[in-house]
Amino acid sequence: MDKEKIVRITTIFFVVLAAILILYFWFNKNVIKSPDSECIILKENKKSFDVVFLSYKYNNKDDFLKMTDAYVNGKNGFANIEPFKSNMDKLSFYGVYTDSQICNVEQGTIICGDTIAKRIASKCPNDYIFVIVDRDTFVDILVPIRSSAFLNVASINTADHELVVLHEFAHMFGKLVDEYTDEKSYKGLSLKNAPNCDTKECKKWQDFKGTQCLKGCALNEYYRSNDFTIMRNYFKSNNFGVYNEWLLNKSLQH
Repeated sequence: MDKEKIVRITTIFFVVLAAILILYFWFNKNVIKSPDSECIILKENKKSFDVVFLSYKYNNKDDFLKMTDAYVNGKNGFANIEPFKSNMDKLSFYGVYTDSQICNVEQGTIICGDTIAKRIASKCPNDYIFVIVDRDTFVDILVPIRSSAFLNVASINTADHELVVLHEFAHMFGKLVDEYTDEKSYKGLSLKNAPNCDTKECKKWQDFKGTQCLKGCALNEYYRSNDFTIMRNYFKSNNFGVYNEWLLNKSLQH
């Protein structure tokens, strides 16, 4: 190998290495370099269901608190969407500003470690945990990622619609399933585990005014009570629908 080729290969190697380092530090530029905060009380009630927000990739505590306030008190937050609007005395909200959380993107979905999340959330009363992942809207348009929920921990992409928090909360709190069809994810789903779905007779909500009987609810064989709801498409609807509100309200009374 001649000297000129060696120089060229060496130059390319260092250029690629520099690019990798630049991308690495850019991706991690929002990592907080401070200890986890103590529990921040956002809204507190006695004998309530406790919701905790944790930060991820935020380098500004005020920005994190502004986002959590939007999810709690904003136009599309708990305080303004039924049935939570009428039951805010049954909900408490807390926050922990942290750099300890670990999240990864798997198959286009953001998933945050539940073990770490539960440890951090233990600073506050907690029943349900939301990890709020700060993500640039422009970046998300180029490479969109989905939010997710598993058991009582949800991983939220802040570039998504604000209603994604209520969508994921309804999964965790009310055990509601998606009202779009996803045969792969819901394969083998029984109606017992799909409270907001029914067979083609739609007997579950036959006595509820303002309901329909429309095919497609988690599985193609199941039916839903309304055309568009927060559980089907929160870009097209900012309500859960009459029957789903009843289901969630029932859970809130326990």
